Amino acid sequence: MGIQFEPDQWLQTPVRPTVLADGLRRTRRMLGYPEWFFDGTNFSGSTANIPNMIALDDYLQIIGNLFTKVSDPTIHLDLPRNRGPAIFGNLALGMQHASTLADGLKLYAKYSNGAYSFVRYSWKVDSTGMWIQLDSLVKHDAIPYLLQNGMLNLVRYVRQFRASPPEACRVSLGIPPIYDPDLYPIGFQCPVQFNAAATAIFVPDKWITEKNINYDETLWRIAISRIEEELLRFGQLETITNLSKLIDANRTDNGKPPRINLIAKILGISARTLNRQLASENTSFKNLVETVQKQRAEELIIYSHLSIDNISELLGFSDRSSFGRSFRRWFGLSPRRYRHKNAPASTT
Repeated sequence: MGIQFEPDQWLQTPVRPTVLADGLRRTRRMLGYPEWFFDGTNFSGSTANIPNMIALDDYLQIIGNLFTKVSDPTIHLDLPRNRGPAIFGNLALGMQHASTLADGLKLYAKYSNGAYSFVRYSWKVDSTGMWIQLDSLVKHDAIPYLLQNGMLNLVRYVRQFRASPPEACRVSLGIPPIYDPDLYPIGFQCPVQFNAAATAIFVPDKWITEKNINYDETLWRIAISRIEEELLRFGQLETITNLSKLIDANRTDNGKPPRINLIAKILGISARTLNRQLASENTSFKNLVETVQKQRAEELIIYSHLSIDNISELLGFSDRSSFGRSFRRWFGLSPRRYRHKNAPASTT
């Protein structure tokens, strides 16, 4: 099922077409690289590599695969172990050393809003406690799983922070139960309401103001600084990914990559401005073109049945020798030897 964007006018930032995929790489490795992982996506087979960023539709399809192929509800509801939240890296560092439970929950919400533009966390605090609401900004078959997991992650964090079951929390899911309803109170360890008006969690006031026994101001500040840098790099990766797609989509009739003036015109800026923006991200238009040519050459050599001459012509090289020299510089092998070494099993 394709994505349908919701017409919400209040959004301050648009839903981005790409998603940071580090978590998917970790999950795929943990599952032992299953054959079904990429079913329904634009990736080819279990040997395909996941880049830093992937198309949003592919990301959601993989999420759907995880929940439909790994069908045991006790795994998804975390019944065997009742672990901490499925967070890693700088976000985990910040949440572990936040001064209060409220600070840790807000950090999770802010990070998720910055890294995943297709969902939006919002919160409010009153005299009774803290509400955190999770809304989906797209329609897709995988969204119910993401809503459920988002709430489960927050409950896990509350449980980990307090080192005790979060029985005073309340969870509302704006979806029907995916699994046996009787399993949810066991997995969430608190009351769960289905088909609610919104997907949200309530944390009582007496909990959100509790001081964290693991609070460390130095580590908290380090984590915040690293998270800001991480989200900045995410935006830069997205910019570079989109530019690379523009370069590949606007080749000349003879296959040569477009000049910077054409790409700048498409973006509605001057070539000088584009060069300045790329320099601020420690790259250049020449480097982007080189990367696009390298990636496209590798794809065609491995996954197509085109001859070396045809690939050379398709990529705009003046002749086969010129293409061969560039390919050896990129990969250390001739195109023919690289194809033989890396050809998919079904084509050898």
